[in-house]
Amino acid sequence: MAPGSRSRWHLASPISCQGKVSPPTDILAGRSFAPAAWAASFRTMSGSRVRFIRADEQFEVLGHGRFAYDGAGELGGPIATIGPAGIASLQESVRAWARYWGDEGHERLPIWVTETRPQDFDEDYSPVEQVSFEVGPRDFVVVVVAFLTDPSLDEGRVARILRPLLDRHRCRLVDVDVEGSGSQSWWRVRYAPPTRGRTLADAYAGGREVLALLEALEGTDLSLPRVADLIRGGKVDVLVGSKESSWLEAKSRGYDLTGPAGKVELAQDVARFANAEGGGLLVIGLRTRRRLSGDTISSVTPIELGKLNPRRYRAVIDRRVVPPVEGLEVEAIATEPGRGLMLITVPPQPEELKPFLVYGAIVADRVEGMFISIVRRRGEDSIPVTAAAIHSMLAAGRALMRKQPPPSHLPNVEDERSQED
Repeated sequence: MAPGSRSRWHLASPISCQGKVSPPTDILAGRSFAPAAWAASFRTMSGSRVRFIRADEQFEVLGHGRFAYDGAGELGGPIATIGPAGIASLQESVRAWARYWGDEGHERLPIWVTETRPQDFDEDYSPVEQVSFEVGPRDFVVVVVAFLTDPSLDEGRVARILRPLLDRHRCRLVDVDVEGSGSQSWWRVRYAPPTRGRTLADAYAGGREVLALLEALEGTDLSLPRVADLIRGGKVDVLVGSKESSWLEAKSRGYDLTGPAGKVELAQDVARFANAEGGGLLVIGLRTRRRLSGDTISSVTPIELGKLNPRRYRAVIDRRVVPPVEGLEVEAIATEPGRGLMLITVPPQPEELKPFLVYGAIVADRVEGMFISIVRRRGEDSIPVTAAAIHSMLAAGRALMRKQPPPSHLPNVEDERSQED
């Protein structure tokens, strides 16, 4: 197998690369392998061992199968087969391959990926994904290819949009380039992820996350993590025209935290997302307009950064919401000199922590400081809000703690909800 340089991603059409699914969770975990002969150099290696077989010039993931070889100096295969490969072991195999060919200074070896099931895999016809790899004896790069039509994008802007996501995962951006022009532009992003203790499946999952963010620039697949990353990357304008949803709420002005009303309102808005099934994102600095189909984000209205104090917002939430919201993030994002947005991210919360309670309630435009409120998003029925339903939950919990059956007189929570409706 002689070294080659052809890049497989040029062969995949935009249509054949659509409709992706996440790789199976069982291959993301990988499994440890550290035989005695390799223990000294691979103490931190994670995933399955990869070996280069000189007899037939092939690479094999032990216990899973061989990489495919397309005859042009590239490796590849189903992610279910090659995903468990430990990156450290793969690099050692590439070093053995380079020594075999007497070309230890050779550039990275391309590896393409398909999500076709191993039993259905066909090297010539299985669709190639938009995430691939380049592996060298000493380095490893993830390659992500996206078809973008926004004429305002350039290499520098795409790099700025991706940097917060890459930094959060401790990845180093290698380069961003584009082929074609206008509505026929192929963007290629190459970055180096952490490899210690990682598998190809880990790297593939990260590449899919980068791809999802790039595709969100086209206004598709807008989800909570994608929107948060777009805002951090300075691409907040992509939200204009989007509707508020079960996980997205926009406010044009900050909360008045000088009095109890603003503090209770902030705590309740956060608690609503904490009580929801999928969490939520609260963005301060976006104006909405009411339409028949719902509130729609109409413009970006940056606020003076001096009025956006993440530490103060966080302190109010921590004091007013019980129990503490796990993974809560409060950020001030600059969008222009001296002005920006406030981003409050509420991840999905464990069910056993619900319902989240708020110290204080607003009754007839008055703040009742001695009250405790339970709030939920519209359409969210999993959180009890009636007296009977709350009492039923508390009594059942106390009975469970005592390892006794709940009292027989407790009302049925579902019946109570139907009566309320």
